[in-house]
Amino acid sequence: MGSRSKKSRNFMEIKFRKLMNKLHELIIKLVNLFWFKRNKFHLIYIPVTFLVAVLLITLNINQNSHIAAITTDYKEAEENLVIVIEENEDLKQENEDLKNELHTIVEEKDIEIEELKEEVVKLQERRSVQLASRGNYDRQPNINYSPHSKSGFTIEILNSMLINTGLAGYGESFYTMEQEYNVNALFAIAVACHESANGYKKANTNNYFGFKGNNGWMSFESTHSCIMYFGKLISNNYNNYSTIEGINGKYCPDGGTWSGYVKQHMREKYNKVFN
Repeated sequence: MGSRSKKSRNFMEIKFRKLMNKLHELIIKLVNLFWFKRNKFHLIYIPVTFLVAVLLITLNINQNSHIAAITTDYKEAEENLVIVIEENEDLKQENEDLKNELHTIVEEKDIEIEELKEEVVKLQERRSVQLASRGNYDRQPNINYSPHSKSGFTIEILNSMLINTGLAGYGESFYTMEQEYNVNALFAIAVACHESANGYKKANTNNYFGFKGNNGWMSFESTHSCIMYFGKLISNNYNNYSTIEGINGKYCPDGGTWSGYVKQHMREKYNKVFN
């Protein structure tokens, strides 16, 4: 802006000098014309010359005033432009500060939302346990350790027993297995949790019960198919064993400790819901 203002002032000064030069040439011509003519002096031209001189001086004063006014206007315009530029920079900085502040607020709200979601999940799990503990019972049922009789637990109760295990959410699969093969669902859950460290260490793909075949550890297409296989196995191959201790000798011949661990898991899963 300073460079443009300076160029404008220089242009006006050059124009003014050219005008003064022309006026100077005009004065000389007037003097030659009015004061001397054919080498004779004419007194009549003295007042005319004086009036011309006054006119030229007046024009010079007006021109100088006009140039001064233009220069003042340019200076004011330049100062105003500087102020506008500074205000624009301030607005840009305020806008950037607001963007940063908004970004920080959004991040904080996202964190709060995630924390609320986790809290909702915990509350839902607690509520599920409370509802499951009521079930369809007027009183707490006794633990049924018989492997070949139904536990009578609902899908909701079985899911509550499986909370915080690697088998969480498969209550319906254990319920279906119990209905189809008449194998105690709580017993099946206990065996799976014992053989797979609460569902977190499988023998092979989807193998939660430690099934072993002729070629090594068996694998299954899904967790559901593995649970159904256990029910079918106990129903068909262990139907002559009415107790967990009896199944122990064939399913896991370890001297009798396996049945104790299975019963312990049954009590733990039962107490999770009813105590």
